[in-house]
Amino acid sequence: MVEYGVSKKMLETALRVGQRFWDPLNRSIVHVLEEGFASGRSLGVAQDPISQVIKTVMKGKDIIRRRFIPF
Repeated sequence: MVEYGVSKKMLETALRVGQRFWDPLNRSIVHVLEEGFASGRSLGVAQDPISQVIKTVMKGKDIIRRRFIPF
């Protein structure tokens, strides 16, 4: 989170209102907050579906991958 400048509040917002996808490759639920940053970049938060542990945080323009399956 620190590396990408993501605050705890931003992470919580992505988990609460972000668009949800299933990532079959990494077996994660990815919460995407499109244009969540002032720069227009999106925020992605990958979470383990069972333990709810945050696996990774992504920041960029193309967060949604072709393999993602929308909920």
